[in-house]
Amino acid sequence: YYSKISAVICKTKNNLFSEPFNGKYIDPYSKQEVPYGAFHASENSFLFGYFSNENVFCCTHDEAIRLSQTIQKMWSNFAKNGDPSIADGDVPGVAAISWDAYTNENSAIMNINSEKCEQTVDPFKENIDLMGDLYWAKLR
Repeated sequence: YYSKISAVICKTKNNLFSEPFNGKYIDPYSKQEVPYGAFHASENSFLFGYFSNENVFCCTHDEAIRLSQTIQKMWSNFAKNGDPSIADGDVPGVAAISWDAYTNENSAIMNINSEKCEQTVDPFKENIDLMGDLYWAKLR
């Protein structure tokens, strides 16, 4: 929820890193074996271009390199001019990516993975709004 407040007040960009990882675990609630998926800070390997074990990621090594270059370009663009959007030709094999700032009206996030990077509506918006409503109600 604080990320949403920050994004709206500071006009920052929010993202959802969704590159899945190999491996499975037992979900404590359903007791079913489920894939790991992406987890907190899992994009750091791509940001810093360090792949200690190529078998960790579901994507191929070439896809991992392209995803890493894309994330690095997004970060550097954001640091340079406040906009992580990418123009055609900035990253070989990657089409232009336009990334709008998150607002309460658009709930725009960038879904980042090796298959494609696309702007979408925050899939957790309803949950975040509910948490925010409960938080503010408690403060009153």
